[in-house]
Amino acid sequence: MSIEALGWVLKHSKAVKGARLVLLALADTADDDGTNTWPSVKTIGGKARLSPRAVHNALRTLEKDGHIIRRGTTEFSTTRWDIVLRPPAGSADPAGSADPPLHFSSSEPTKSADKPSIEPSIETTPPNPPGPITAFIAYHEQVTGLRAPREGTKAREAVTATIRARLAEGWTQDDLQAAARGAQADTYRRENGYVTLTSILRPTKIGDLVAKGHAAERRTKNSISSDDQARYRQLGEQARSRAQEDEPHDDDRPF
Repeated sequence: MSIEALGWVLKHSKAVKGARLVLLALADTADDDGTNTWPSVKTIGGKARLSPRAVHNALRTLEKDGHIIRRGTTEFSTTRWDIVLRPPAGSADPAGSADPPLHFSSSEPTKSADKPSIEPSIETTPPNPPGPITAFIAYHEQVTGLRAPREGTKAREAVTATIRARLAEGWTQDDLQAAARGAQADTYRRENGYVTLTSILRPTKIGDLVAKGHAAERRTKNSISSDDQARYRQLGEQARSRAQEDEPHDDDRPF
């Protein structure tokens, strides 16, 4: 949920009736700057209490009036939208509000000249590097171009649990990144969508993908040391053995 985007829509948007309800539903799942919101029509209708037809009509109206911009389709077959966090061109604030539109900037606010800062100079410590789970999710997004499920959702919890399970089995962060490269290098998997986080980390698939990923990075399979190849085979066999007990209906469908 983005409090910033919701607040902007409530305070500044000129959308009315059903279109306003749909815009609020989009803002509810947008990033803080209004971008990257992609709920399904069913989800929007549930929040706005509108029929699918009414939702489609509202989306067309919002897009036509410049309130939202279409940004393509997600891997879940939903439309990705950006909310324009400024009044559409030519519109004016009917209330004559002096409040400026919201701006989202990482820069610090300018201090008043008549109130000099008395804060002592403090050396900041560089932030800690991300953990292996966060680092792998970011790496997977970079390699495949697919966004991970949003923080706080059940889908994100499932992805995190899958990564944690593979790490507990002995796979390293470098191995997981190699699996992402291996899936992306596999033409069939890439063209058929089998490069999602949970798909490439299935116990029955990860061993082969790790080997392919390292081979793709080193340009030749022969450059992988015999010790590494033996480790991949051992971990892969162990994972497949566990999968036969825990996942008897593995159908390799993308998450």
